Amino acid sequence: MKLTPIQIGLVAVVVIIVVAAILLFTGVIPGLRHNNEGVVSGTVTIWGVFDSEQTINSSLIADFQKVAPSVKVSYRQVDANTYEQELVNALAAGTGPDVFYVKNTWLLKHSDKLLPLPVADFQPSKIAALYPGVISNDFV
Repeated sequence: MKLTPIQIGLVAVVVIIVVAAILLFTGVIPGLRHNNEGVVSGTVTIWGVFDSEQTINSSLIADFQKVAPSVKVSYRQVDANTYEQELVNALAAGTGPDVFYVKNTWLLKHSDKLLPLPVADFQPSKIAALYPGVISNDFV
């Protein structure tokens, strides 16, 4: 059977459409790929001194996990007498927590170990609007 140029063109178009559809649905070509863009997942580790895990879980963590259910939050209460030393050692070893409490009097003392958040990421006016005045006074 000999195909005419029109038939060859139609077969080529159908083959291209089928291959493109397969590549789209498998995610090789971006487009219909279903990914979870914007969905944050992972584990956040928090260290604190005065709050018990039960108090933190019943309020802050529970509220946070309503907003971000795919994020696991673990809280560790550290002895107040050893907190600073444990924190410095953990940060130096690269095993420190993601979120931790810092006394305002420690900022200068540990400024070589901490990096400030870029102003472009968190404007001082935004901090003043979201947090009590003492936060702006001590940390901005």
